[in-house]
Amino acid sequence: MSGNKHLIYIPSTLKSVKEHMTPAEFISTESVRKYIQARMLRVTSNIKIEVVYDDMNYTDGKEIHLNPYEAAAYTKSNFDALLMLLGNAFHETLHIIHTDFEVCHKYHIGFINGKKVLYNSGEYYLYRKLVSDLVEDCAIEFWGKRQYPGTLKKSLEFADAVHYGYRADPEQMLKNGSRPIDILFSALVTFGIMDIVPEFPAELSVIKNMFNECKPLITAAKVAQKTADRCKVANDIFEIARPLMDDCMEKGEKCPVFDPIQPSTHNRFKRYNQNFSSFRKVRPDEYDLRVDMEALTEAAAKDEYDRKIDRRYSDQLVLSISKLQDDGLGPFHNTIDIEYIQTDLAKFATYREAYSKRVLRLTPKIKLLLKGLLAVVQREQDDTVRNLYAGNQYREPFRADKKCCAYRKALSDEADLFIYVLVDSSGSMGAVTEYVKDALTMFYEVCRKMDVPITIVSHTANDNIVTIRTLVDANMRSGENTGIEGFEVQGGTRDGVALSCAAEYLKFRREAQKIVIAISDGEPWHTCDLNITPELLHMAKIAGIKPSNTAEFFREYSNYSSADVKNVIRNRGIHPIGIALAPTMELANLLNLKMKALYPESFATDIDHLAKKLAKVLEKYLYD
Repeated sequence: MSGNKHLIYIPSTLKSVKEHMTPAEFISTESVRKYIQARMLRVTSNIKIEVVYDDMNYTDGKEIHLNPYEAAAYTKSNFDALLMLLGNAFHETLHIIHTDFEVCHKYHIGFINGKKVLYNSGEYYLYRKLVSDLVEDCAIEFWGKRQYPGTLKKSLEFADAVHYGYRADPEQMLKNGSRPIDILFSALVTFGIMDIVPEFPAELSVIKNMFNECKPLITAAKVAQKTADRCKVANDIFEIARPLMDDCMEKGEKCPVFDPIQPSTHNRFKRYNQNFSSFRKVRPDEYDLRVDMEALTEAAAKDEYDRKIDRRYSDQLVLSISKLQDDGLGPFHNTIDIEYIQTDLAKFATYREAYSKRVLRLTPKIKLLLKGLLAVVQREQDDTVRNLYAGNQYREPFRADKKCCAYRKALSDEADLFIYVLVDSSGSMGAVTEYVKDALTMFYEVCRKMDVPITIVSHTANDNIVTIRTLVDANMRSGENTGIEGFEVQGGTRDGVALSCAAEYLKFRREAQKIVIAISDGEPWHTCDLNITPELLHMAKIAGIKPSNTAEFFREYSNYSSADVKNVIRNRGIHPIGIALAPTMELANLLNLKMKALYPESFATDIDHLAKKLAKVLEKYLYD
């Protein structure tokens, strides 16, 4: 299994996946995300925005974060789930168009149009945010339903109806023990967005009077076109509800949070992210969602098909590792844990954002590395053409359009070269974490642009558990490979166990040449809680360990990882290349002397030249 360019779908299986796809599976596919993003780009007059799947709905002015599973939680069909997700996305896009986040931010800290407002101390900050979010949501919903007819309006109305269909009324909230401030703001949200005036029980006469005072203010805020004007209205509502806020603060209670009114709407304020001043008048975007459903369902079914293959592959790998754990690790008593960081939506959303910024920052260096490798490709092409004209015979087929005999025999063939990068993520790597991320990012982008399949994993050991974190996986047909940002350091290492896992992984690759690159800043080391068994004593005797006491035995046994690495390299039939990484070349050369005793091939590098050395490895084996 390799690459995503030449995918083969079995019609019968694809049909079965299509028929049995649940709303949650359908709505969380990459095809649906791209479809929603394309629709939102129309709304913003093609000013670039990014739709990111996360565990909550919010926008920072540039990206729209959506929780697809929330959209599927209260719907029973794929169409309804898509309509609700579209409504949530449209709501956040309206924030990008109609909400000036900078004005909101100044109001939160106690300023309106440069003038200080009363009660601007820090303890009122969250309440100001809550009122501001409430007013902004009411306003953008009003303008969205007024200016955008057709499917966009229907999606917004449908999402609102679903959200508020599950909202309790004031009487029910009172029975459930809700606080007065919770009941008041829930009623204001219901009125502001749904135009529904809730009924209050007699016990809540004070809350009812506050609500009636706020009603005309909410109506005024909905029709206000400027964010600054809406902030003035929010300040008036804040003053009316302030006695309830004071009561909460005296009791030490927290500020309420409502759905979809979330503090996250504006708390990620970054003025330079928002394209507020660039928006032009938007033409209404009329289209029929049902017309697009058939093609979208077909594309989503292929995504789900790929995801099922991913799950099957990961299950097979886990079983393979489990078998290795039972049969091949002997007395090491390690438990191997494989982590796929793509499974956590919230974390992966932050990784994606950070990775995009890192790639943007490193683009000039990536181009330089790529230029050097492409020069090697061009030189090989020229040599081949020259030899062909000289009448020399070639055992490998020649392609004038993409000439590289060992690299790729034909455009439709799989690459003959596969790169597996194994990164030490022990605690000692903490000082060079950012340098490692930069180097891995550059190397991954170069391999991706040259169509060389690459997998990157990190490994660490804590007690008896060896954790293998998959940062980039070439075997995955679906998903984003931006997990390099998930590189974290802790614990020690067991290189031998990590190499054993690499050998099991390589069974899933069909390339003729598989290169394993092991990056480390020290000798293999591991602290483990082992019982001194006769088996261990026998292994220690073979290794020449003669401990004087238990503490010495454990210290020596932790160094037994070196012998472990040698055994794995010899027995598993892999050829790893060790990279001794250190802050300076002097330290790296000293470390490399120890690495040479472990790996058949190794070299030293400092933190500034790691990416270049990785590219040199690729250059060496590209035509080998």
